[in-house]
Amino acid sequence: MKAADDLRGRIGEIEGRKLELGGERDEIAYKAHVERDAKAAKRLAEINAEFGHLENEIASLNAALAEAGRRAAAASAAEAAEAERQRAEKAALIVPRLVELGATMDQVSATYVDGFREIEKLLNELERLGVPTPSRALVSVNMNRAHDSALTPLGDKFVRPIPPTQKRSFSFLLKGWVLPAQNWISGKLNAASKAA
Repeated sequence: MKAADDLRGRIGEIEGRKLELGGERDEIAYKAHVERDAKAAKRLAEINAEFGHLENEIASLNAALAEAGRRAAAASAAEAAEAERQRAEKAALIVPRLVELGATMDQVSATYVDGFREIEKLLNELERLGVPTPSRALVSVNMNRAHDSALTPLGDKFVRPIPPTQKRSFSFLLKGWVLPAQNWISGKLNAASKAA
């Protein structure tokens, strides 16, 4: 802080002046007190008066320096408080987004789990109707691969790593799994329309 530096500079100048006066005082003190030299006594009195003045000046400069430090600390505290307030305002915008995201993820997760169950249920219905369906072992392996493929962007902390050639999407799998059923349905409906 410039004010504090200026004050310290002035204190340094005064300390330098006190050293000069101290050297002069040492030279004339004997003359003034022992030899009773009036001129030396007068100068010694002037030096002592200036010493007192300089001590008072240093005391007031030190008080000013302490106040400058207090003001600088207050300004720093105010700046820090303002920075904290700004960070709190930014955080206040993020927190509701997290809460909303949690609800969205819960809903999406529930939809995802329901989708898994629905796939199994629909394949069972097709099988009961005698429609060609993929083997349950094939479905299980590929569902796991599609699940892990979908979550691969989260990293292997959450899923088993899947080699790129084995990655599958649910859309790709289900389109492939229903192809035999679509062909079967088409064949049966065409045969029925020809018979009619």
